[in-house]
Amino acid sequence: MGASDISKTISGDGTDLKQFRQEALAAHNNRRSKHGAPALKLSEDLNNYAQSWAEHLVKTNTFAHSKSMLNGSRIGENIATKWATGGADISGEEVTEMWYREIKDHNFSSENNPNSGHFTQVVWKGTTELGMGKAKSTEGNVIVVGSYRPPGNMKGAFGQNVLPTKLQINPVRMSNNQLSEFRKDALRAHNEKRARHGAPALKLSDDLNKYAQNWAEKLAAANQLEHSPCKLNGETLGENVATKWASNGSEMSGDDVTDMWYSEIKKHNFAYEQNSGTGHFTQLVWKSTTEFGIGKAKAKGFSGGVYVVGSYRPAGNMLGEYLQNVQPPKQ
Repeated sequence: MGASDISKTISGDGTDLKQFRQEALAAHNNRRSKHGAPALKLSEDLNNYAQSWAEHLVKTNTFAHSKSMLNGSRIGENIATKWATGGADISGEEVTEMWYREIKDHNFSSENNPNSGHFTQVVWKGTTELGMGKAKSTEGNVIVVGSYRPPGNMKGAFGQNVLPTKLQINPVRMSNNQLSEFRKDALRAHNEKRARHGAPALKLSDDLNKYAQNWAEKLAAANQLEHSPCKLNGETLGENVATKWASNGSEMSGDDVTDMWYSEIKKHNFAYEQNSGTGHFTQLVWKSTTEFGIGKAKAKGFSGGVYVVGSYRPAGNMLGEYLQNVQPPKQ
């Protein structure tokens, strides 16, 4: 791979990198809150350090930790790689979940956990700052670097810095009128965007609304974003999920969440049968989906997240059916 190829692949779009960092920050803080760890803040020098190392790994076609030193001080570091051919990518949510899922290998009563270092750094209570970098080779290898300050994974300090998940709390419930208006807005926004792609209008479904609301409340109770089993009366459902941190009292409207999911169109290649990282968009405009339900709930507390779940029937994102169900926008 020549230098010109490398520069093309790693320069990226500044807006995309900024969005990736914000998404990774939200994903980190989502999981940290579950373990009683304070929210991180993005740091410019850590962002630059992480980006520089990610680009170095792509240029040298290697995958290894940096020296983890910045201005004479040690920093923490997580790294990840993913082969993403066909224009695919890795999101801030996806890479954070990749690191966080090591929780399954972690013993909270032991100081010695050799296989959960990415997880422990993500939730390390004493860490206050985060930087993220991402680079991609022309062959499709995406490398992500996370930089942390102060560093986690310090010997003898795991017990006080890596806490078990907090007890679940009841979510803040919306009034029936608020929920009804939210659903109408989301339905209208969905159908406006579906019309651009030649997809018929959706109709709201009571049982899908209930399913989506129940799952949104479970997410808000746990303050954790993840998919449901996507099963209702033995039938597989389609599902979109979203979260937004609302520490300033802000909300997430039906238009907001629909725009969030639809924004993935910029990563979608309509000539490909399947695109990684555009599943929310493709479900939203999936032509053969006819029914829709949506739920929203907010976690309690100053830093609680707003959680939204969209349920779809018949389910979209079915292998081998993308080209006939996800049409390019009409000119």
